[in-house]
Amino acid sequence: MVTKNEESGITHIWERFNGRWITAGALAGLAGGAFVMMVACILAAKNLGEWSQPLKLLGAICYGEDATRFGALGKAGFHGILIHALLSTVYGITFAQLVNEYSRFISILVLGVVTSLIIWVFGWNLFLPSVAHQLFNLHLPIYVGLFLHIIFGASFAVILSTWLKPRFVYGD
Repeated sequence: MVTKNEESGITHIWERFNGRWITAGALAGLAGGAFVMMVACILAAKNLGEWSQPLKLLGAICYGEDATRFGALGKAGFHGILIHALLSTVYGITFAQLVNEYSRFISILVLGVVTSLIIWVFGWNLFLPSVAHQLFNLHLPIYVGLFLHIIFGASFAVILSTWLKPRFVYGD
């Protein structure tokens, strides 16, 4: 007998757990995070004259405002890479668990951008000031984080839907 929930396609997220889809989400998060970090580094090189500033800015969460001084990548930049890779991967895993693997491309794209914007609002604007308030003394333009999060959400969704989903979900 088919229940009303099964008929409408609604299932509990743990009833439809798919390890291959979760892996695809993790890889897409990592790849999307790497792509947006490359964009950020290119923009920093063009506008600031130093490509490693975005990585050092993330590393400043651990090392404080001094980490953003111009010069070598250093420990702060390396920790920035690790922090960003971890957060991007966790985002991808969470997204994949919450979004059905058989969702259409446009749904994944819209949800990727929207959830990335939600992370920007809560992470950058609400959570980060309480963790690393010294970063806000740098007076970064608000549109920079907004732009980069939109790029991340879109690139994540494209990578997940067009490159990883066919390999991990459909087995091609």
